[in-house]
Amino acid sequence: MSLVAKIHHPSPISNWFAERHNDTINKIINEANQKLGHTPIQTNSPHRGFIKAIGLYALLRHFGYVNNRYWLKDTYAETYISKSKLDGLFDEYFKPHDKIPEEAIACVIAASLDLSYRNSHEHEFVKPFIRALRSGTEVKTDKKWASEWTSTIDEASVIVGNIARCCQSRGLKSDEVILNPLFNLSNRIGGAQADLIVGRTIVSTIADTHFTERHFNELVSYVLLDTDNAYSIQELVWLFPLRRSAIFIPVCELFHNVQKTRNEFEILIEENYQIDDFNASGDGIDLMKYSSKYC
Repeated sequence: MSLVAKIHHPSPISNWFAERHNDTINKIINEANQKLGHTPIQTNSPHRGFIKAIGLYALLRHFGYVNNRYWLKDTYAETYISKSKLDGLFDEYFKPHDKIPEEAIACVIAASLDLSYRNSHEHEFVKPFIRALRSGTEVKTDKKWASEWTSTIDEASVIVGNIARCCQSRGLKSDEVILNPLFNLSNRIGGAQADLIVGRTIVSTIADTHFTERHFNELVSYVLLDTDNAYSIQELVWLFPLRRSAIFIPVCELFHNVQKTRNEFEILIEENYQIDDFNASGDGIDLMKYSSKYC
């Protein structure tokens, strides 16, 4: 069971957070939703986990432009391209330009390749593109495919159009980007990984339109899993590209003594979760990070 599932369902971790829930946390969540409420948007795609992954790749593409870096470097999408011998997939279909629809499709394909790698099977969205690449023909999609994915592409267009403003609102320009960071205790929780760390800011892309206690607890969990303070995290940021907004909280405003809380969290983890042999080497992946419920 992934960290997300442990937070979302009854578990020692969810119980730990429930015991510490207080009016301050309620205030943080309520004020965040009041802020988000000023930028309403209707969402139609049922593929929430997929949309979350698209948001992450839109963010990486933005950082690639800002820092003059190949946007797929060290991603699971790049790994899947290499593993499945799909070199040329993006060069063939998506020449560099500034048109939003093509940018959106590129991010959707990258996200689908990411999920293909995580779940060990080819994602339905990307199948027509892979088929076209291998056969040397044009991409062909049918009505069923279009019906399934049109709303996802539309939301991807919104995300790509909004991601730069979300980053600018928090000054996220650092070239120190750590993708899918692991933590000291990750090997006890399915190889739990955050989305990314930018400088000293831990960032999560959110596909939903509202800020929830689950979103709050998930990012706080990653800060607490970093028991040796390897990343020196000073700020938590939740990006809501569908709302063209961001929620941010400095670590110092959440904890009187973050290291003391980390020590308490570490005791909880060690008492309730054994080291997962699959992830013991330190390079494991959380295959269920994007729960099938949302994908």
